Amino acid sequence: MIQAEGVESLSEAELRQACRDRGLLGLLSVEEMRQQLRDWLDLSLNHSVPSSLLILSRAFNVSGTIKPEEAVEFATSSLPD
Repeated sequence: MIQAEGVESLSEAELRQACRDRGLLGLLSVEEMRQQLRDWLDLSLNHSVPSSLLILSRAFNVSGTIKPEEAVEFATSSLPD
């Protein structure tokens, strides 16, 4: 649905929630979050990369602002039980 309507159509709150749901760090600027979400949608929908792999890969794309353990915890919190 997001891809059909466009990432730009999301409000900042919706964008933050969409990023959080996918394990993407919400500590980024709005434009950085939009780009990460676009990349996520491209990999997931156009290249058939499984969501679980995308979520786990977020743990390895850590900025210097948080500890790796926190990144893993944040990323895996998006995985279903």
